[in-house]
Amino acid sequence: MKGLKPQRLLRLLSLLMLLVVTSQSSVQAQSRRIDRAASPIDLKRLRRLEAQFEQLRSLLRIPGMSAAIVKDQRLLWAKGFGFANLEKRDPATPDTLYYIASLTKTFASTVLMQLVEQGKLDLDEPMSRYSNEFRGDGVKVKHVLSHTSGGEPGDSFRYDGARFALLTAVIEKKTGKSFRQVITEMFLDPLNMSDSVPSQDVLTAASENPEFFGRDRLDRYQGTLARYAQPYRLYGNEIVHTTYPWGGISAAAGLLSTAPDLARFDIAIDHHLYLTKETQDQSWTPFVSNSGRPLVHGLGWFVQNYHGLKFIWHFGNDPDEFSGIYIKVPEKGLSLILLANSDA
Repeated sequence: MKGLKPQRLLRLLSLLMLLVVTSQSSVQAQSRRIDRAASPIDLKRLRRLEAQFEQLRSLLRIPGMSAAIVKDQRLLWAKGFGFANLEKRDPATPDTLYYIASLTKTFASTVLMQLVEQGKLDLDEPMSRYSNEFRGDGVKVKHVLSHTSGGEPGDSFRYDGARFALLTAVIEKKTGKSFRQVITEMFLDPLNMSDSVPSQDVLTAASENPEFFGRDRLDRYQGTLARYAQPYRLYGNEIVHTTYPWGGISAAAGLLSTAPDLARFDIAIDHHLYLTKETQDQSWTPFVSNSGRPLVHGLGWFVQNYHGLKFIWHFGNDPDEFSGIYIKVPEKGLSLILLANSDA
């Protein structure tokens, strides 16, 4: 899978496992929120985790990171590390805005599975109904959603963000709304994700549909975009700033958000505000290949076991600009959101 090396995922999974075992250390918090109900044991674990994250940031030469941890459907902790803008020395905080890239896919998956639950979408519908990129009825919606549409549909997993973006047409046709509008009305507004922006070009897009956006919403977006992290990449041994990513939004990428706002989304998922437990479990079950082999991906989410625990996760990666990861450990009631202003 492009943009995510297995050893880096294992390192992050190991760090999250620190919340499952007692540990202690300390690091001075640059900008941190901790739930007042956090237990002394949680606080010790968090101090060590902060030190580990700062080591990870330094090792990977990441200018800035923001992270959040949800425990038992509450935001336990959020913190910024390093700098949102190196040149201006603006610190990264919990509220720093990042391009979350493919983490947008978890929102799109939730929309699609809600349409399935409502009887408005059949996962066995052919994608040729929605895009002329497909010929015949061989590739189904479920194949694109599970990244098994490459080669013989359903045979094997092959991550394909470009094909996943074609699910935008499915959502828009079934809802009669733009994907941007669906994301705003279904998630951002009702969950009070007030620090999230439905694409970098939202202010330009508003000129095409001013009735939907409204002055208050646009003013909020404009204020939030002022906290947009500067993206960076490594050029030899030098960290240099780069241009911002593509400005649009699709089922595959484009949402801008913060770690605490993504925590709100995570909590809503576990409260089953959008999907019943049965439908959510369907998303979080490994897709079975044509030969009967369970794959590493479900319906819009990666699903893997690590140290005997089930991990539900997804990554976001925009080369030379931004990256992020979102990991859930349902058996422990834990979720980790980690965003960075480089692709490391």
